[in-house]
Amino acid sequence: MNEEVLELHVSDAATTSDSNDRLEALQLSLRGWPLFHLQRLGLSPGSWRDQLMEKGHQSDPVCLICGDSTSADTQILKLSCNCHHCNKCLTRLFTAAVTDESLYPPSCHRRPIPLNKVSRHLPLTLVRTYRAKSLELSTPNKVYCSNLKNGCNAFIAPHSIHNGQAFCQTCGMSTCVKCKEETHFGPCDDGTGNESGQNTTLLGLLNGLAKQEKWRVCPSCGRLVEKADGCNHILCRCGCDFCYSCGTLLDKCVCIDDDGLEEEEEDEEYEQGQADYHHRHRQEWAAREAANVLRRLRSRNRRELEEDIIEDTMVCISSGWPATQCPRPVDLDFSELHVIVFRFGTNMNFSAARTAPLLSPATAARSVPRTPRACFVAQWLQSRRNLSITPLRATPEPAIPLRKHLKDEAKRKKAEAKLSSVKKVKADPRLDKWELTVGIEIHAELNTACKLFSSAPALAGEENAAANTKVALFDAGLPGAQPQFQVATLLPALRAAVALGCDIQHKSGWDRKHYFHWDQPNGYQITQYYEPFARNGHLVLTPEDGVPSSDLDGADHLTIGIKQIQMEQDTAKTNAVGLSTYHIDLNRAGHPLIEIITLPQIHSPQTAAALVRKIQTILRSVDACTTGMELGGLRADVNVSIRERGTAGTGSTYSGVEGLGQRTEIKNLSSFKAVEDAIVAERDRQISVLESGGKIEGETRGWTLGAAETTRLRGKEGEVDYRYMPDGDLPPLIIGEDVVQYLKQTLPELPENTVERVVHRAGLSPKDAKTMVGLDDGDRLEFMEETIESLKQKWQEQTQPEDLHKFGKIVGNWVLHELGGLLDASVSWDDVSITPQELADIIYNLLQKQITARTAKQLLSALFDTPLASASRPSVEQLIETGNLRLRPLSEDAYTELAQAIMNENLDMVAAVRDKGQKGKIMWFVGQMVRRGEEGTVEPEMARRVVEKMLAG
Repeated sequence: MNEEVLELHVSDAATTSDSNDRLEALQLSLRGWPLFHLQRLGLSPGSWRDQLMEKGHQSDPVCLICGDSTSADTQILKLSCNCHHCNKCLTRLFTAAVTDESLYPPSCHRRPIPLNKVSRHLPLTLVRTYRAKSLELSTPNKVYCSNLKNGCNAFIAPHSIHNGQAFCQTCGMSTCVKCKEETHFGPCDDGTGNESGQNTTLLGLLNGLAKQEKWRVCPSCGRLVEKADGCNHILCRCGCDFCYSCGTLLDKCVCIDDDGLEEEEEDEEYEQGQADYHHRHRQEWAAREAANVLRRLRSRNRRELEEDIIEDTMVCISSGWPATQCPRPVDLDFSELHVIVFRFGTNMNFSAARTAPLLSPATAARSVPRTPRACFVAQWLQSRRNLSITPLRATPEPAIPLRKHLKDEAKRKKAEAKLSSVKKVKADPRLDKWELTVGIEIHAELNTACKLFSSAPALAGEENAAANTKVALFDAGLPGAQPQFQVATLLPALRAAVALGCDIQHKSGWDRKHYFHWDQPNGYQITQYYEPFARNGHLVLTPEDGVPSSDLDGADHLTIGIKQIQMEQDTAKTNAVGLSTYHIDLNRAGHPLIEIITLPQIHSPQTAAALVRKIQTILRSVDACTTGMELGGLRADVNVSIRERGTAGTGSTYSGVEGLGQRTEIKNLSSFKAVEDAIVAERDRQISVLESGGKIEGETRGWTLGAAETTRLRGKEGEVDYRYMPDGDLPPLIIGEDVVQYLKQTLPELPENTVERVVHRAGLSPKDAKTMVGLDDGDRLEFMEETIESLKQKWQEQTQPEDLHKFGKIVGNWVLHELGGLLDASVSWDDVSITPQELADIIYNLLQKQITARTAKQLLSALFDTPLASASRPSVEQLIETGNLRLRPLSEDAYTELAQAIMNENLDMVAAVRDKGQKGKIMWFVGQMVRRGEEGTVEPEMARRVVEKMLAG
């Protein structure tokens, strides 16, 4: 009998003349099963089976999970995957999702079940619980209340997090987002300990342990990584490949791999070994889990057994098994049938649900190993006392090395990720018909010491101040208080406008934007809607900024126009306490902002995110805005519209651009990822509405991180709704041309100019130069330039331009990768104890072939671990002499003798290179020669040439 589907074994007694009742029960229990399932059951033909087929195909739809049909208390719903579920099973699915994060969101055939499609058929309390819980389950990097003494530990929603503080709506305590402890003054405990030398926080204990065990930090996402065994090639969860030995990206690593394995195709024996790994583990777990299942069945009553079987199948259904393979339960009637158990195959996909159909060995070999569910057989029996469970046995096969399995799994995942990324770009054919247009409004907090219209101190650097302690009379909207423009706030705004290529207006004015909300005490916001201080700017984006080639249209850059930049007030901060109470903090009210309004010239979500990212970098470089999106200092509102290509859309005009579709605005996006995802979601929503014959309404919508679509907040306001009018309490703002020229002359170097200079003068690649410029507020770039100058002075001959490029590439690699690889979670760039002169000494000796590359890294690590102010800190030359580290080259005969000895001990590696062409293993021999040779005697390059020569002979 085929093990791919559920098997039912009917005893001989069931076919006797007195078994009509039993067969009738079987017919009722199998109602809804498709034809091919019944054929595989091995049921004999007859009139009763024809009736069974007729019931299964012509009756009302039945639930895929429990098999029930529509009744007085049961409703059957059809989901988007064309499966039918009853309201009772849906209730169980959604209940399980809010109690077990691994089952969120509830899904069928790998498609999430939208709550709005089934909410009418679920209990109201469950709907409310699920909506509250879904925000927590869909939020990455969750923050929980630190008030453990009172047993709070409540989840803190993202909208309650601002400036590094998470405000608990349950108990009112504030939690530090970084260290997850109670909000404190000053920096977080980084693991260095308090005055007594003891770590006082969980983060401190973790960082202390990481430093002690010398864990590495992923250069991409910043996660701590500990290597248990295997080679130094680490694949992080974020997909970043880096070297555990030096901490640098794998393509920049110059270390010698311990095992020399490269990205070559493995032989058939290696591929077969993957399946062996799974068979061995399945055999061990099958017998153990079968015993547990037998114990469970014997200890529970019939109702519990029925619920347990349905629960198993629910998990299988929600994990996305195809309808043609997923085993379906029967409608159990224990008073008639006594006991029914299922039989499943042993070669299950471990990464899926607890129950699964039989998979081929090739499919199972590609699965991620996990603890499998028990594989057991149970039969229809006349008596419960005769219940027996027989574990299925798998043929023991030899196992493969775990390291090889993990490496191949990483390669497979990387290939699938690349394939999926390509599919995502080409997945929606509707984009060939519809054109996306996006305009962005960016609100940035200016780096000033006072507020815009009062002398009260601004929040910069004082995020931990007590509520309502940095408030002037005008900020609170007290009667008689007048606004007084603070000239100091104009300078950072002008620097931002000049950096973005805007025309500074000689005269600008102030307008009142009226709306009534508790975060605006005056009842209006002062802005520059009609007469902004800067107009007609632009921003140039390149492929290095993340612009897709489809937007470039064959050009090497893309220019996005900036309509205007205006100054305006920030609003007060609202802290929700419970469901109907809000605390208002006026410390932020009146803080100076600039609003950067772009033209609707963006046509892809990736370009929109790249533009926001580059604007943030420019504002930081000119010291106009020092707080980024990650801390709430920069927020973006995006305007999205869709029109059919080649048409004028709805004929709408925005910012002088005609022929656009009706736009919607998505407010308060606080990350680059949110900007991109929100645009994608709104684009898809508008296309679906238009293709279904609907009409896009002008409205303001919201976005929650991880959501599938945007949500309506309110109708879109216009100029009439805000009742703009000139502010009679403020005179016009006059900006002299001499001030503008002075700012242009003293403006700091922009990031794109710095990257171009580093590429041209130091010879770094554009990618490395951009990384160097963006690290540590420019401190690392300054360190590199000082090292290059020191190295030039040490060189005896006159330096030529090509030599400068050579120095720049070498020094850049050491500063960016070797020295950067020594940093971890507890050591920042400010704590680096190596001077540019010391690094220049190390590189100079390396270039002069006085030391090997391995010795140079040892010297760098030794100086890194020695305090800079230590009296016993030796120089580079002293370390070389005292450690006998100076290179003493071997003769070619000595290299040959050493290589021959290693080859004689590893004939299989020699055969792999000579017979199978696995050239990557040559570096394995080089690594062995460096380790076996005396310190400072084996040059890797010379060793590589000798090994290649010997293996080619």
